[in-house]
Amino acid sequence: MTVPTPRLQHPAVRSALATLLVSIAVAIINLPSLLRPMPTGDACGTVRPFIGPFTRFQNCDSPVFNLIAADFSQLFTQAGETRMGRPVFLAAGWLMDRLVFAASFGTIDPTDATAPLYERAEVGYVLLNIVLVSVAVVLAWRLTVGRDWYQPKTLRNQWPIAGLVFLFLAANPLTKAFLWTSHTQMLVILVPVLALMAGRWALTTKPTHRRIVIVGLAIGLGILAYASSVVIALVAATAFTFRRRLATTAMLLASAAALPVLWVTGVRVLHGSFYSVETEKFRQFVWVFDGLRDGTLLQLLRANIDGFLRSFFEGQTLLALAIVIIVLGSVAFGSRIAPAAAQGGLRPLAFSVALTAAWFVLFLYAMGFYQTRLTWSLIITLLLAALILLANTFISANPRQRRLLTVGSAAIAGAWYVVWLAIPEPWF
Repeated sequence: MTVPTPRLQHPAVRSALATLLVSIAVAIINLPSLLRPMPTGDACGTVRPFIGPFTRFQNCDSPVFNLIAADFSQLFTQAGETRMGRPVFLAAGWLMDRLVFAASFGTIDPTDATAPLYERAEVGYVLLNIVLVSVAVVLAWRLTVGRDWYQPKTLRNQWPIAGLVFLFLAANPLTKAFLWTSHTQMLVILVPVLALMAGRWALTTKPTHRRIVIVGLAIGLGILAYASSVVIALVAATAFTFRRRLATTAMLLASAAALPVLWVTGVRVLHGSFYSVETEKFRQFVWVFDGLRDGTLLQLLRANIDGFLRSFFEGQTLLALAIVIIVLGSVAFGSRIAPAAAQGGLRPLAFSVALTAAWFVLFLYAMGFYQTRLTWSLIITLLLAALILLANTFISANPRQRRLLTVGSAAIAGAWYVVWLAIPEPWF
């Protein structure tokens, strides 16, 4: 007779409870960013009072997000049309706003810009941001620590790796500038994690047609939340193509494109036009056609290479790249990969890392609009690649090697957080 699993011992319940604890930890570890002094230079936003000595930086894009969360119909007005390409993220913000309204028993005004702490809509977005980062951390633990990451024994044995994953994803330039305000930038953290998982899934499973369509539609929703989610589809499609499953590739791409195409078409039919601030104002992706039309394509190609490379040499990005090099060098020259990983367990994930990094390089360069915050999708991919190798090395290490790896991981974690606390940028 099968003994039923106690409710609190069920993997789904333990995973959910652990994710809740991660969310609390994400908020706590980012509290020092509320002690930042007023930014200088070309900061895009304003500093607003919070509680006691704390202040928060409200990005200049945040009021538009708040406006639409309070009244979704504003998306189709001149005030809100700049976010027309991100309806799913805006809908999530609207839903979170309603939950905050219910939790406050209707006492918080959704549109009061002079509220002492937060506009109601912004409370919802901040909670959404924390959830997105927490989900990224949990999924990254699945990639590095293992599927049973939520088991105390697993975390106890691999706590240096779990700690580094948490710090890299929860305390970085993106969370410092955007966690406490309304914006989409937490998806820059989540998307590469999902891309790595999608690549491994496509390389190691034989999904049914129904599953392919469901995954494709889910990716389509992601694209309508944040456009770089298209990389998730491209990574999975490339992996299926590598396995010579061309019909699966076509089905996945068609499913992923269905909802975005339906949204754009529907808006044009019902609203009369579809406005994309990314292409209209910033000329993202369409700069190639501009160059062909104007005869300046070669100049644009050279200028964009320079701009793309410069976006890596700011703030904490250099430290992140240095850590990647140090970890990969240590693994290559001082340790060995776990036997199970060497026999093939690591191979699909390594190939997924290569695909994800390659597609992000192509996507970011083709975008033609370079900011340090945007290149962090690639930086996070590289950091996770290093930690995946470090985790597999940790498994096969002898006690002395484990102690050295633990001390090294602690030193990296400490340096990372100190730099994160001290660095004056970014206020992008």
